[in-house]
Amino acid sequence: MAARRRGHLLVVKETYQNGLVATALAGLGGLGTVVGVVGLISPKLVSDIPIYVWLIFLVAVVLGSFVIRIPRTTGRFAFEPGPWAVELAVGDLFDQGSGIVVTADRRLSLGLDQTGPDSLISQLAERWFEHDRAKLREELAIAPPGPGDADLPLGTTIRFSSPGGYYGWLFCLSTRTTDGSRTTWQDLAFSYDALWTAMRRENSSSVVVPVIGAGFARSQLPFNGLLLFLILSFHAASLERPVTKSLKIIVSHEEFDPRAFSAASKLLGYLGYKKA
Repeated sequence: MAARRRGHLLVVKETYQNGLVATALAGLGGLGTVVGVVGLISPKLVSDIPIYVWLIFLVAVVLGSFVIRIPRTTGRFAFEPGPWAVELAVGDLFDQGSGIVVTADRRLSLGLDQTGPDSLISQLAERWFEHDRAKLREELAIAPPGPGDADLPLGTTIRFSSPGGYYGWLFCLSTRTTDGSRTTWQDLAFSYDALWTAMRRENSSSVVVPVIGAGFARSQLPFNGLLLFLILSFHAASLERPVTKSLKIIVSHEEFDPRAFSAASKLLGYLGYKKA
């Protein structure tokens, strides 16, 4: 499924969410202060300014505020005391090449009727395996559990390779229910430990992950919290022992929230990362 690009209306909406009004009001306040000071010095100078000049000032402040508040959709942050970096980016997970992490449920459900067309596992089969789910299943070293078998352990990580020469990992997280699937904060915490351990074992210099848990679990867990929790988990694991040189967190165009990116950037700064 092709990724949806950011249209003009979407950019306007994101800019508004990113503090456009507050910035514009601050700019107008600053302009008012300057005019007030000039008016005290030379009232005639202010009164002689044509109306069209005031309109130009107003438009300049609004346009300047808009440009300043257009959300940045990428940012790389290096942790100077340690040999690793975190990158935040808006894009398509399946355009990133090798090293991607694709979430799956703990029964390794691959059928379209089980996963839905918009799930990451369905997009993986469509984009990297030409809709051939049987070929994807053959690539997995672990067979899906049978009807009477227990679910795979939380955080089970399974490497796969595509016919196009790319590789990645399936990350088993959610528990299937009659209504779809379920993920809790406890599930995430336990699963992240398993994921980072697996990535150390794989010794990959770069790992690309989505905001894990932001699919079916969105109804239970907030997106902003999931993004921050992912960063904190990776940082804590890396301090214990480096996981990878580069962790790239991909957010889809549909999921992008400038407020979440801003919060994540501030968190990385608090943790000692410097923007590269």
